[in-house]
Amino acid sequence: MTEIVDVHDLPEEQASLVQEFVEFLRRRKQKNKQTLKEEKEKNKEWNKLAVTSFARDWENEKDAVYDRWRERYHVPER
Repeated sequence: MTEIVDVHDLPEEQASLVQEFVEFLRRRKQKNKQTLKEEKEKNKEWNKLAVTSFARDWENEKDAVYDRWRERYHVPER
């Protein structure tokens, strides 16, 4: 449970320091959210590039034998 801090009985200088610290934490939290959002977007872009790149290697006749592994190893489909 979060306890509410009452700064009204503190001297003005200390109350100001508490307020500055709270604002610092809020900015840091907002920055972290933005950073995570940017990282997710970058990861999406990299994943798209990787899929495109790997598709060239995976989609060829030589590699097609691996697509038919059940047939090759006599494994029935479920």
